[in-house]
Amino acid sequence: LEAYWHTMLGTVLLIDKTVQVTSFDEAAYHEMMVHVPFGHYPTAKEVLIVGGGDGGALLRVTQHPAVEHVDIVDIDLKDVRDMAVRHFKDFGKGFQDKRVSQHQACAAEFIQKTERVYDIVLVDATDCEFGMDVATGGIDEEVLGNCGGSAGPLFKMSFYINLKKKMAPNGVLLRNLDSPSWDADTVSAIVIQLRKLFKTVYLCHLHVPSFLSGHYSLAVASDDLRPHDVEAWAAKSIPTEYYTSDVHTACYALPAKLEKTLGVQK
Repeated sequence: LEAYWHTMLGTVLLIDKTVQVTSFDEAAYHEMMVHVPFGHYPTAKEVLIVGGGDGGALLRVTQHPAVEHVDIVDIDLKDVRDMAVRHFKDFGKGFQDKRVSQHQACAAEFIQKTERVYDIVLVDATDCEFGMDVATGGIDEEVLGNCGGSAGPLFKMSFYINLKKKMAPNGVLLRNLDSPSWDADTVSAIVIQLRKLFKTVYLCHLHVPSFLSGHYSLAVASDDLRPHDVEAWAAKSIPTEYYTSDVHTACYALPAKLEKTLGVQK
């Protein structure tokens, strides 16, 4: 866990030598991660954040007035939170919100034990650590199931099965993915996992310059994904740097080659 200053990116937070957050473009990532699912479910009251110990997503969740309770679960919560809050001052606001319960725990274990039912679940996980033997062999569900690193359990099918049991019937899951340009195999493998459990799985892509290739993606999954409620979003008057209703709609429009590669749903 490290933090540096960069002349263009500003403050840069790294976990396992990989860029997690920069002050230059964190808004793009965190706003889309949170406001996209809330766009489909604007009255969500119960929210679970898996990972996200830096607090960037949490900050945006607490901007939604209907939210009554948030559980944030990160296996390295204290260290990541303390480092992020020290360098990203606004991130601390979410942790101070009385609606938030903080848990330093393995999310896969937490989900099996909790009795809460969530309207929105955000999975903000670090990357899967692949062995060198899969570098040229492709990535599929079996490979994902054998991911290393602290986030390994969050790539297993059993994790999503248990997670769905704790979601409301019309709940929305947002899962961070990877670069659909440079890591289409990883993106496709996770989308295939989710399609086995959810009726609707959409790929949302966005521009995050500090991430690998600058082209990033998120999966939106639900059994009852409602249309984006433009009026409900406007009524909240939440200030943003990246997210708008038009950007929300546009994020689902993928280039033809990417649609074919991923076999995305319309």
